[in-house]
Amino acid sequence: MSGVRLPFHPRLAEHALVRRHVIDGEEHVVLHDTRTGDLVRMGTREWAQLAAADGTRDLAGLTLAAAKSGALRRASELVVILERLQTMGLLADGIDRADAAPTPSDRPLFALPDFSLTCDASGACCGVYGSILFTRHEAARARVALPLVRDGGDHEERVFTPEQGTDASGSLAVALVDNCCAYLGGDGRCGIHAAAGEAAKPAACRIYPATFVDDGETIRVSLGVECACALDSVGVAGGAPLVADTARTGADLPAGARVIALPALLEIAASVTAPRAAYVAWSRLLAAQPSPADPVAALWSLAAAVDASGLDEAATLAALASPVLPDVNAVLPWIRALSERADSRVASASTWRSARDRSLTASREIAAAAASLRDPVALATAIATASPDPAGEAFYLRAVIHGHQLVGRLPLATALRDRAVRLLVARAMGALAPALRRPLTVLEAMLRGHGIEVYAREVRS
Repeated sequence: MSGVRLPFHPRLAEHALVRRHVIDGEEHVVLHDTRTGDLVRMGTREWAQLAAADGTRDLAGLTLAAAKSGALRRASELVVILERLQTMGLLADGIDRADAAPTPSDRPLFALPDFSLTCDASGACCGVYGSILFTRHEAARARVALPLVRDGGDHEERVFTPEQGTDASGSLAVALVDNCCAYLGGDGRCGIHAAAGEAAKPAACRIYPATFVDDGETIRVSLGVECACALDSVGVAGGAPLVADTARTGADLPAGARVIALPALLEIAASVTAPRAAYVAWSRLLAAQPSPADPVAALWSLAAAVDASGLDEAATLAALASPVLPDVNAVLPWIRALSERADSRVASASTWRSARDRSLTASREIAAAAASLRDPVALATAIATASPDPAGEAFYLRAVIHGHQLVGRLPLATALRDRAVRLLVARAMGALAPALRRPLTVLEAMLRGHGIEVYAREVRS
């Protein structure tokens, strides 16, 4: 024994996401740490030993469960796995898991104005994300419709893992084959849709890319600008609304819609908080202003205003009226942190992901763009150069602000600077690869879907 103290009833922590991958025909199980962006790879037999660690069994019970499954050769194997995960902070003790307070069903919806989505049905979204979620009912329906996919008709575990930790009672994440949903057809179309109709698809897929945030006053309906279709739809009439035109309150949201509730206090700067209502008022003020001529300067100036004056209305309007381009030396630490995180993602992914994997290609594109901006002269030029896609960037900011996407993971001031850096890197991606379609959406999908966004917590001045 190594001396590592294990939980009495070990389970995987909620921030450990277990995903089954099939890479060039070889099966892997990957644990993603959503706090750090790091991952742990293990074989299917190791996962079979760990899968029973749901917080209800002690080590002896886990050993018996693993032996019953046929995965255990010796008890010391399981101990080594558990000690490794405990050292990485990926284990918790027991089944204590508080559920979030539900959003009142009569909360009014406030949808992003003047937007509808036209999907190109290319299947690109089904091949870039690390998690595609099903409810248990949806998973059962998919297994019935397509029972031969990974032999899932008889063996659920061959196609699905729990969304979080080892909690088998919640949502399930589908296995990824070369990072594509196992049910994605070779023609780029959804196999479930083809076999059983659109209504048989998971709600998460039918709702995507809509986002829902309860801010205590309304449920803000916006979208993640993570697929090219989102920007291609800007200014185009006739697409699908983010929610049905008849939807008025939370009770009208489609089944499976996940509403994120903003906490009563929000961190707006380092160790500085503000009431949720004050932030919502600040957000409304921001949304009412014209699109900034230079989004990078506006975001950086807003961050400085928040640091100095909090959510003060006069300071906010002054920052927008006279935005100042950020100093190269202030931006460089952000670029270095993103570059290092992207390089790490490429190095890790290259050891096990398929060469056909879209996420690996995207990681390389992000790493190359960030590396190009590490040169101070190149970065100064990028900061001073006008946006190549002002309409797309303006819509991106509108969707982010309306959807309250600036708060939750980072202090507001940090999140504002983060978004400015994202715009600079996305522009560099387009300059390095002119054929790349909507680089900002590629960057957004990778930052959220593959943990690269944690770079913003690693910035060192």
